[in-house]
Amino acid sequence: MLLRERDWQPTYSHEDGDLVDLFFLPALSCSKLYQRVTGYFNKEALTLASRGLDTLIRNEGRMQLIVGCTLEQEEVDAIEAGYAIRTLIEKGIHKRLQDMFATEWERKQLGWLSWMVAHNYLDIKLAIPKDADGKYRAGLGLYHAKAGLLLDAAGDKLAFRGSINETLAGWKQNFESFDVSCSWRGEWDLQRVTRTEDEFQTLWANKAKAAEVLEVPEAVKQELLQFLPKDDRFMLGPKIEGQGSRAEGQGSRAEGRGGKSGFKTEIPVPEPEAPVPGPEIQEPNPEARDPETETQDPEPDLLDPHPSTLDPRPPALDPKQVWAFIRDAAKRPNGALVAVKTCTVEPWPHQLKAYKRMLDTWPFRLLIADEVGLGKTIEAGLIIRHAWISGAAKRILILVPSALMTQWQAELYEKFNLLVPIYTGRSLVWPKHHFCRQPLEKKIPRDKWTEQPLVIASSHLMRRKDRQAELVTAENWDLLVVDEAHHARRRGAGTTQEKGPNRLLRLLLDIKDKASSLLMMTATPMQVHPVEIWDLLSVLGLPPEWDASVFTQYFDVLNQNPDEKSLHWLAHLFQATEAVYGPLANEALDRIADGFGLSRIERKSVVTALREKNSLIPIKRLNTKQRKAALALLRTASPVRYRMSRHTRTLLRQYARNGLLDSPIADRAVTDIAIEMAPGERALYEAVEEYISKTYQAATPGKRTAVGFVMTTYRRRVASSFHALRRTLEKKLDLIDAQGKPPVLDETQLYEDASQDELLDEVNSPEDTADLEQDALAFEQKETIRSLLKSIARLGTDSKALRLITELNSVFAEGYGGAIIFTQYADTMEFLKDFVAERVDLPIGCFSGEGGQRREPSGAWGKCSKEEIKRLLRTNEIKVLICTDAAGEGLNLQSCGVLVNYDLPWNPMKVEQRIGRIDRIGQVHPTVRIINLGYADTVEVDVYFALHERIGLFTGVVGKLQPILSRLPKEFEAAILTGPEQREQARHKALSNVNVLVDEAEAAGFDIDEVSEADLQPPEFPDPPFVPSDLDIVLHDASLLPASIECRELEPSTYALRMPGEKELARITTSPGIFDEHFESHQLLLPDSPLFKALLRAADVTDIEEEPIDTITLRELIE
Repeated sequence: MLLRERDWQPTYSHEDGDLVDLFFLPALSCSKLYQRVTGYFNKEALTLASRGLDTLIRNEGRMQLIVGCTLEQEEVDAIEAGYAIRTLIEKGIHKRLQDMFATEWERKQLGWLSWMVAHNYLDIKLAIPKDADGKYRAGLGLYHAKAGLLLDAAGDKLAFRGSINETLAGWKQNFESFDVSCSWRGEWDLQRVTRTEDEFQTLWANKAKAAEVLEVPEAVKQELLQFLPKDDRFMLGPKIEGQGSRAEGQGSRAEGRGGKSGFKTEIPVPEPEAPVPGPEIQEPNPEARDPETETQDPEPDLLDPHPSTLDPRPPALDPKQVWAFIRDAAKRPNGALVAVKTCTVEPWPHQLKAYKRMLDTWPFRLLIADEVGLGKTIEAGLIIRHAWISGAAKRILILVPSALMTQWQAELYEKFNLLVPIYTGRSLVWPKHHFCRQPLEKKIPRDKWTEQPLVIASSHLMRRKDRQAELVTAENWDLLVVDEAHHARRRGAGTTQEKGPNRLLRLLLDIKDKASSLLMMTATPMQVHPVEIWDLLSVLGLPPEWDASVFTQYFDVLNQNPDEKSLHWLAHLFQATEAVYGPLANEALDRIADGFGLSRIERKSVVTALREKNSLIPIKRLNTKQRKAALALLRTASPVRYRMSRHTRTLLRQYARNGLLDSPIADRAVTDIAIEMAPGERALYEAVEEYISKTYQAATPGKRTAVGFVMTTYRRRVASSFHALRRTLEKKLDLIDAQGKPPVLDETQLYEDASQDELLDEVNSPEDTADLEQDALAFEQKETIRSLLKSIARLGTDSKALRLITELNSVFAEGYGGAIIFTQYADTMEFLKDFVAERVDLPIGCFSGEGGQRREPSGAWGKCSKEEIKRLLRTNEIKVLICTDAAGEGLNLQSCGVLVNYDLPWNPMKVEQRIGRIDRIGQVHPTVRIINLGYADTVEVDVYFALHERIGLFTGVVGKLQPILSRLPKEFEAAILTGPEQREQARHKALSNVNVLVDEAEAAGFDIDEVSEADLQPPEFPDPPFVPSDLDIVLHDASLLPASIECRELEPSTYALRMPGEKELARITTSPGIFDEHFESHQLLLPDSPLFKALLRAADVTDIEEEPIDTITLRELIE
């Protein structure tokens, strides 16, 4: 049978069944040549090579195997000292062979393999990995080099790539997946096959930069021949349960994924004409066995209770001590970096600075106000992780908007190894994770959920009057975290109609003293007026002299070239600040003095003048230069300095210029494209606007808010795509017909349609959105909606979608390797994914709140996990990703150099968040392309494109101009709800209003970036008590493991673990990098994962509770 005669699926995973029977054996039965690159040198990699290769022998085929060879540190040291690598490798493999093949069964397996080597059916080469600088490094493995190629007699080729390793665990255990490409199945598959073949040949010929590839030393070959069967004849071994049998498939699933293997337990190899007699490996007669007395060769369990790969040492050290040390490492005096080293992120300098600031002032009270896209969640995650694993916080509450709860939960697990439940209002819900051993949902009464020590809750829910008491009466927290803190604001801020705090701000004021540490987060602390920053800082605590009016007046006076009396008033407030927070640090004084070229005497004069309580004389004596320095010092030494941490992309670029970042910060090239609608599109667009304004004008005053909201959702959707409008109108007809019945809520649509107006006194929750939609139903016109749907059905090819194709072809022709297309709506994504796939010959994927998909060569869309989407993007196996805003937050897309805003959200901060997915440290392109698509002659395009011209919108965010951006949703709404006769005038008025706002903002006294000065000095930390790779030492030493634990290394830093009483195996890793790529199929065996806690219980460390006071390291402890 040939390869193309079987129905190979594009993807295989453990969920399909036994991968040996489904794919491995059928593929080998069709092949003449099997080329394989696998992770690293162990006995499974070699003995599994003998499995199924009898079929190659029958086909007169052969196998070429490249096996990674991980060096030990002493081997690297010897190479650097001048020893020949071939000699060292020969010695190392000799030792490995002696250690690995100890049992009778293992020697038989190795005998079959050595027979294939001796008869030229198997050729093995060794790959010694190198780092990016071309140097050998201890512990480096070919973890990513997992690919195979099969060639049949007709010349057809099949390639597979993915996470599968050539090990028994790789093929048999439920952790792996891989993709399959066939040379006869289209151009894209052929390209992937060719790429796999070229990569293999480059390695085989020792031309790859990433590894040195060597022939197996002759002495090793001779050692292998010692294991030859005595009769020099290849015979199949017995069927081994649990080791991949030749049994008939795995039921109906096998039929559809490559068919049944069709193999029996033994397949005879064609015998020579004059066979040489000799002993065979035979199955004993089952009837002759005596189970009570018979001694059998041990079956090769993946987890030998005493695996030969472990290196037990004399039990001088109690495992309790080791595991208690790891548990308590973050508590130690040098434990600050434990949380950092045991998470999957590599923090940027400003994130480490914010983290250290929180550590140094614990218990702290801080507002993190970094620009959009600079990783506030990372800073919060670091302090949450440290507080939790160090025991500094026993109770932590995280309050976030309901739309962000799932995202927060995912980030805390995937990046910080914390399984945190969400409180839904009725139950606690934990995230799905590998080797889960508890229910993921637990019903809980209202008066009990706050007893959960670490929990995420909705700020939308908790602000409700009927729910606030749950927090007000709860036990105190050690750490309270509040995201999107700008939702806590006074109503009518900065106007003459101020009405006091909104519900969320009132709640925070009520519970602020119930938290020892309080962390608030927002990228936009000032929406319209500086008093909003005061509102947030007052929750954290301010000196009594700094009330709201004083706060705003302080910065107004600073901006007006104050006279001597006013300067003395400012100095009085400076003194009040120092009285609470301590004298301003000398480093800050020096930076300002140096910036103005002050001498030491001049510096002292400035400080003396500002600290003088009574006399005006020191202030009067300041010269012009000293006076300017004094004003600069006052601007940066307000309470904002002590209660707010803010970083901008400008600061990151300074870090890069000063050599504090390994990678430069990319520049942005923003292109605005106004697309002319086709006549049919323009007519439909105007009909929608007509329906919007007429319906709004017809609404009764009490319902206008609801009707206006719903009408703006139609307008936002038609600006995205006509398909998105069609889907929402169809659903609206269903709602109208179902009036009087309980509505079926579409949570995705409710989140997408939520108001983007951040200036609302109360930000709407999804439930609020649903209520507004119900209130507006009575004013909807069914016949008009049907007419609009008919008009949509008559449209031709979408003009904006066609322009998207043109832009994609252009940027890929320029050499960009990947592009991401963002839209607000899943409906638009559904339309675009097929439209783009049919017109662009590139691998395409999509990702939304419902999960990921990739376009298969057959044209079908196959499901992809988030883990797979990240991998496919990283390996360029997806070059175009179409993504919704809801899903994009979880992806870091440094490999994509192009971002297309297919629609323009009314809140420009959402566009900035999109751009932040690719404009990141590590971006591979020096310039990222931002392409904004919008329909010509619409208010969004008028305003956004004008702001790009005037203030560089989307090339960077200027804090002083934030109030402009906050007001845009109001301007858009006012223009759209205007009657048809004033609509054109309303468009021009909106643009005029925005220009006036720009003028006002530029003249304003309060600049958030000026008052939140940040220095460039990177923080310093002591070396941590352990790093994740130290756990590999522990796991390799049987004497340091609890006796009830079974552990076996599968590949570098990855292990199979069997816990007491468990039949199933868990896959664990000690590497945060591996977990980051494979979080769905691994647990990270570091504090605070479930399996880490289970291992602590197995080690029985509960009686070791002393407070660590020394700075010893784990390596020092065990060595």
